[in-house]
Formats: sequence, structure tokens, C-alpha cells
Amino acid sequence: MKKIWRILAVMLASWLAACGAFIIYVILWDYKSEKKFDYIVVLTGDKGRVSRAFSLIEKHCPKSIFISGVYEKTNLRDVIPKGCSMENVDVVLGKLARNTRENAIEVDKWARKNNISEILLITSDYHMPRSLIEMWFVNNDLRIHPYIVKWDTPQIIKMSIVEFHKIICAIARHICGKQEA
Repeated sequence: MKKIWRILAVMLASWLAACGAFIIYVILWDYKSEKKFDYIVVLTGDKGRVSRAFSLIEKHCPKSIFISGVYEKTNLRDVIPKGCSMENVDVVLGKLARNTRENAIEVDKWARKNNISEILLITSDYHMPRSLIEMWFVNNDLRIHPYIVKWDTPQIIKMSIVEFHKIICAIARHICGKQEA
């Protein structure tokens, strides 16, 4: 019986260490690429993601912005901020994705259709690691440069704990060969 308790204690300590390391990583990660990108991809879900993409138009001068996971009844007028100059920028709304795995599939289809090999990916800080993993599972040839939208520290801890477990499930799903969402 002592052996079982020791194994459980080691498992609990390992889980706490891994989850804690992930939370610290997410809190400290503050990556924003300075390189100019022709293609910007935004994964919807949290406030600030879409507006961040449009705030980068002047700096990056992208050819296209692809917004994945948009509600089916949303149109461009609902998305583009008032006063935002969209000259020479194609905005595409992806309306098929309902989760991160489907975002990866939707982005991959758009990138392949348009012969795109490199993107700037915008999503929340806690969501970026899983987004990168899911994108890599779908198309590991697509070069992805992360651009994170930071959350407040108290909220990010809770979100990171949930996300840590979603990452484990995504990796397990891939290892086991199950490709559904």
C-alpha cells in the first residue's frame, strides 16, 4: 500500500511541477514579432485578438488578414473597426471552425488554397501553445510566427490550468491517432 501512495505522490508532484512550469511560461512569454508579414491569421475567442490584428495593419502592411472561427452571421462591417484603412488588405472570414483543432484545419485550407507558407498568428497568451501544437499537427510545413495578446495575471492562471489539460488531450489525441475535434 505504501508503494501505491508513493506512486500517487510522485504523479501528483509531477503534475504540479508541469502545470506550474506551464503557467510560469505563459505569464512570462511576451512574444511580438517585429518582422513584416504579408499574412496575418487571428483565432477568435477572446477580446482583443481581432482588434490587435487591425492595429498591426500600418506596421505590417499585410496582403490579407484571415480571421478563423467567426460566427456564421458575422460580416465584414461587424469586424473592421471604424476608421480603419483597409486599402490593399483582403479580409477573409473563416466561419467553419468551432474549436482550436478546427481553427488549425481552417487556417491550413486557406493557406494551401492561397499558396501561403508563412503567417503571423494572433491569439491569447494562454491559448498560443495549444494553437501552435494543433497547427503543427495539421501542417508542419506552415511557418508560424506567434503574436500574443496578454491577459491579466489573475485570470491567466485559471485559463492556463485549463489550457494545460487541453494540450495534454490534444497530444494524446494525436498520438492515439484520433483526429476528430
